[in-house]
Amino acid sequence: MKEEHPLFFKILVFTVLSSAVFAKTYSIVEKNFIDEVMERKPLIEKNAKEYVKKLKNDAQNMSGESTISATKSYVYYIDPTYTLEQDIPKYNRYGQYEGVLYKKGTQVNPIKFIKVIPPDIVIFNPCDPDEKSFVQKLRTTRYKDKHFLATSTMCKAKDLVKDDLGKQAFILTKNIKEKFKIKETISIVSVDKSVNKIKVEVFNAKKSK
Repeated sequence: MKEEHPLFFKILVFTVLSSAVFAKTYSIVEKNFIDEVMERKPLIEKNAKEYVKKLKNDAQNMSGESTISATKSYVYYIDPTYTLEQDIPKYNRYGQYEGVLYKKGTQVNPIKFIKVIPPDIVIFNPCDPDEKSFVQKLRTTRYKDKHFLATSTMCKAKDLVKDDLGKQAFILTKNIKEKFKIKETISIVSVDKSVNKIKVEVFNAKKSK
């Protein structure tokens, strides 16, 4: 093999080193974080105010799931029994595993295990004068010495706060509506231990005055 000329090799190395040493460089200048935040402060404050305003507006216009006013009064029951999809383990008071408490496939009715009956759920539309009047009457009769959970349907939050009844009301969620098969108001959801089922009483507010 023909040996490369030493002078050529020296010229090549000199050229590479010269490019590396004498290449043009640029300094990296970063803004001070505090200075940058202060520059953006007006924009940040503006965006924050708009975001808070949007949240407030959304909250005021929030309402429960839609329902219709009942045209007649009736009662129906819901069986809360469900089937276990996996084994429920059993542990002693020391946290030690002692086997299976309930096997997969076992049917369980939670009402059989509760010792304290939860308060009734009264679902109504506070923006409907008849339904509102009906529930106000319930407070002095059926629930005179008993607590209940007032739950609002389509009435907007900003309208709920106009009286004490509305201020105490919860919002009817999709989950609750589907769980108790709520379609009409007024609906009163309660636990009936005598049959271990959930009882739903539907009232026509106009006819039940």
